[in-house]
Amino acid sequence: MKFKTSVIKKFIVLWILITVVSSANSQSDSTTNQNLTPSSGNHVNTYNNTPFNQQNNWKNWAIKGKVLPEIFLVGSGITGSIGFEWGFAKNQSIGIDYVYHKYSFDGADVYDSLSDQYISEPRQRITDEALFLNYRYYFNAQKIRQKSGIAPYLGCFTRVAKQTYIYDKGYVKTDDVVRENQVSFGIMYGLLGEINHYQRTDRSFCIDAYVGLFIKQKERIHEYPGPDKNLVRSSEFPVNYGFRIGLNLSIVSVHSRHK
Repeated sequence: MKFKTSVIKKFIVLWILITVVSSANSQSDSTTNQNLTPSSGNHVNTYNNTPFNQQNNWKNWAIKGKVLPEIFLVGSGITGSIGFEWGFAKNQSIGIDYVYHKYSFDGADVYDSLSDQYISEPRQRITDEALFLNYRYYFNAQKIRQKSGIAPYLGCFTRVAKQTYIYDKGYVKTDDVVRENQVSFGIMYGLLGEINHYQRTDRSFCIDAYVGLFIKQKERIHEYPGPDKNLVRSSEFPVNYGFRIGLNLSIVSVHSRHK
């Protein structure tokens, strides 16, 4: 697969500029804040030790995931993910998620006079499996953290996916695509919001939401009968741009405490 290198360079330059500017602004909030340590049973403000924080004397890791229904105008499905995030340098992290989508497009119900009942037409079904690799830089933003328990971050990601098309017997195809291999690169801005903090175990229950822009290279594989009735396979390589929205629930814990 070949990418347009000029577009990738623009994404990288934009991400670096936003990171540098935002980092410089957030650093100004840290000069008057003292280092915090995990609670050992004493009551503290819930938002004093938000995860992935430059002011903390520890680093964080997180397990995240979701299972949600998907409803479209012409179909429905389910999406799920499970992932792991490892914090380093207190306010930076790398993560990997496994993502699974499965959905189908509704067919119209046809009346069968012989059985005196309605029968659903054959459907097209799609499964999508992906690995989502990402880097995050969590901003200092102490005022936002202490007031609302929200940790804003900026990051970049790579997504590698395989999309498989399955057709019920009798389905009238409008396309002969059977599989797509996808690789995408992008940048994202997100918020990690602390819902509850458990003092005894130093764990936080959080909601993680982000939006992002990406460039995607596809390999669309077609299969169709040839003139001699043998199966013919061909490929095309379109490039797409898109807008991505992500949502996860996560449990964040502590590692590498420092005094």
